[in-house]
Amino acid sequence: LRKFVENERHVDRTALYDVLIIMIGGILNFTENGKNISLERGEWYIQKAGLHQQGIQESVLPRYYYVHFHGYYIRDKEYGIPLRGSIDPGDIEDILIKLYRKERELNPSIIECCSLFYSLLTNIRESLKKSKESYRTIKRMERYLIENSNKRITIEMLSDIFKYTPDHIIRMFKRNYNITPGQYLFNLRFKHAARLMLTTDHTLENIAEESGYCDVSGLYRAFIKKTGISPSKWRNANIIENQGNKGSYVQ
Repeated sequence: LRKFVENERHVDRTALYDVLIIMIGGILNFTENGKNISLERGEWYIQKAGLHQQGIQESVLPRYYYVHFHGYYIRDKEYGIPLRGSIDPGDIEDILIKLYRKERELNPSIIECCSLFYSLLTNIRESLKKSKESYRTIKRMERYLIENSNKRITIEMLSDIFKYTPDHIIRMFKRNYNITPGQYLFNLRFKHAARLMLTTDHTLENIAEESGYCDVSGLYRAFIKKTGISPSKWRNANIIENQGNKGSYVQ
């Protein structure tokens, strides 16, 4: 287990062994044969033997587990593990702690250490399968939100439809889009309403209903939050701007 102090940098070295790094906090910055690498919580990375690492840039209080090993590298992604990827540290924390303690025993069993290390690699491989399944699920959710953005949708409804807990759905969205399902839906509705305002002469009441807002007040709050002005003022300002741009061209 490695923890940096403030302003500490990665060591300059060319290791004769491979190093598996699993980040549990902070940011680890280094270069590898001149290429910038930056690792954050939830990422793993394998530093291959023979590559030169330098701490040119300061790291931001990184905390990570590292394992020295000798790897055999293949091109077959069906049987190998990528040199970099993401995993929830909580899924493997128990194995990491056991390996950390076992290796520090007075006479550690090499067999037990290797067994724990292979368990760690197995969990990483399983996380790759889960991430692919998670990505397919999140794309299905995204399509559902797009096709039903004009209807009432709650996180509980998504949970019932896709058979995941609300907390898990929120984590999936944040991992893939850096926003919650509610924020994603908010953006969808706002963009749809803005498009209708500029391309139709529909009333604000109709636009609110077509975009999935409960009433005009919901549309009003969304535009105040997003633009700082009311829907009517935004509509008038952008219609005038678009009319002023008619006839302009680029050669």
